[in-house]
Amino acid sequence: MANPTVSIILPTYNRAHTFEHAVKSLLRQTYQDFEIIIVDDGSSDNTESLIKEMMRIDKRIRYLKHDRNRGAAAAKNTGIKHASGRYIAFQDSDDEWISDKLEKQIITFKNAPEDVGVVYTGFWRIFPTRKVYTPYKSVRKKEGDIYYELLNHNFVGMPTVLIKRECFEKVGLFDELLPPLEDWELFLRISKYFSFSLIDEPLVIEYESSDSISKVKSAKITALRRMIEKHQQDFIRYSKKISKFYFQIGDYLCRYGESKEARSYLKKAFCLKPTQSKYLIAYLLSLLGKSIYSKVYKNVLFIIRDYENASSRVRVLNLLPELKQRNIEFEVIQYKNLIDKIRIFMNLKRFDIIFLQRKLPSILESFFLKIFSKKLIFDFDDAIYIKPYSRDINNRSKRYIRFRRIVKMVDCVIAGNRFLAEEARKFNKNVVVIPSAVETRNIPLKDWRVKNDYVVIGWIGSIGNLPCLKIIEPVLEKLSKEYPVELAIICSETLNMTGVKVRFIPWTLETQEEEIAKFDIGVMPLPKTKWTKGKCGYKALQYMAAGVPPVVSYVGINSEIVEHGKEGFVAKDLDEFYKYLKILIENRELRKEMGLKARQKVEKYYSITVVSEMLVDVLTSL
Repeated sequence: MANPTVSIILPTYNRAHTFEHAVKSLLRQTYQDFEIIIVDDGSSDNTESLIKEMMRIDKRIRYLKHDRNRGAAAAKNTGIKHASGRYIAFQDSDDEWISDKLEKQIITFKNAPEDVGVVYTGFWRIFPTRKVYTPYKSVRKKEGDIYYELLNHNFVGMPTVLIKRECFEKVGLFDELLPPLEDWELFLRISKYFSFSLIDEPLVIEYESSDSISKVKSAKITALRRMIEKHQQDFIRYSKKISKFYFQIGDYLCRYGESKEARSYLKKAFCLKPTQSKYLIAYLLSLLGKSIYSKVYKNVLFIIRDYENASSRVRVLNLLPELKQRNIEFEVIQYKNLIDKIRIFMNLKRFDIIFLQRKLPSILESFFLKIFSKKLIFDFDDAIYIKPYSRDINNRSKRYIRFRRIVKMVDCVIAGNRFLAEEARKFNKNVVVIPSAVETRNIPLKDWRVKNDYVVIGWIGSIGNLPCLKIIEPVLEKLSKEYPVELAIICSETLNMTGVKVRFIPWTLETQEEEIAKFDIGVMPLPKTKWTKGKCGYKALQYMAAGVPPVVSYVGINSEIVEHGKEGFVAKDLDEFYKYLKILIENRELRKEMGLKARQKVEKYYSITVVSEMLVDVLTSL
């Protein structure tokens, strides 16, 4: 085949379970004049066989393999050396392109000035519990000469770029000694000679990987040192830029116990920017050693059940970016199998605080946690000491015994509401209530200008909670006879309702917020049990964050979250559910008024910013 216009380079390493999805998103592009160069960086799984099967289907796919794992930068360089296209793009093996990405970039290049060397796009960065649009609004100059902005931080996503071949001919390839900052460093070099053009819309979906090398602190230290060496003269021109890097290196070294070397970097940071008080504080604390330093600058291991677990997402993963901004260093490990447990127990001594989220450990696990943890926190947001939806507490059950044991031994318990806190206080006096947090900055607000043919009554939740909707089936059936209403269910499965128009919306992290914002009313029916008293009202918070008024059962924390008659309604029985839903169905302006008040309440009391501050207070107090 003739040389393609675009060469797409996809490095991969033991990603057989994800890269097929990434390749398919490339093949779906509306612009088709491209080749795909997959560089296998020494995989030991079935990557090779899967790729060869793809090659039989599409002749544009080429396969290169390293005999050993050499790193992402080396894999990208191998791809560039074998690329034949005028433009070069990069795809990560676990990310996704929107179908018209390439087409829009090619059109932009055709209409752009000659000095434009890179066209990049916005992207959704998908964390386990939320998504963030990049580049951030705070970036003052997003295109043209962006060199100064790039010196501060990298906001250009590698999977978003389309780069002229001339850029590599001018500045060279990726620095293979720089993981995890090789992308950023390349963009810095390119930005010295070429302009950047931005398509400010999300044309890439980038999934945050739990095992990314960027999470390895030793690699970060090495990379930051090399960045300073390579670009020292540039950084010196902007002292506040290099001072930040000196502080990061010093901070990491302090946490590793290398206080003497750390002080040299912290001193440099302060001398370059004496107005930054935290540099001076960090330097003074480093004189006192790692143990004292860590009392202010904490290092936390978060142990979670699963990256896909809703509680883990809401209670921990949601808050991590905010914790980072508050000098909390952390790592996250899933608690799923034997390998995970070995990793945890081998690393306990490295951390100032072990944060155990929701998991009820065995006797042996509890023993190791107690012996090797400096400080131990237990967090829970459900009545996990009883069976789901149980009406009574059996304090002799295996669940309850494990709960009692872990609560007794930890230094602090964090409960999602007051009911749970009361149960924990039977065995530990140091109990703090921290509610579940909702992201409000990226959640779209309900657009009340849009009118539907039906009044949309919405519900979102897991399969386990889906039967709760059946509680209000008679109410919805009655309302369906009186008004044009529709029940929208966001879940992995749907539910049939007698006499009710039901619209099923498959749950995805990427779309859930937009779909909630299409509701007119949100509902949260619950039976009255000991289990439901432990619920933390997350459904109601999701509705309220989107500016949608909720109608919730008078159970547990719901009446605290929703002020009756102001942000929504709290129903004590089916008659009240019917009454309040009827009021909202008939009064569009009331729905709008309550929805706006609901959003304001969430921003004030339940936003990630507010809740993360509460968590930081707990972490720094231990």
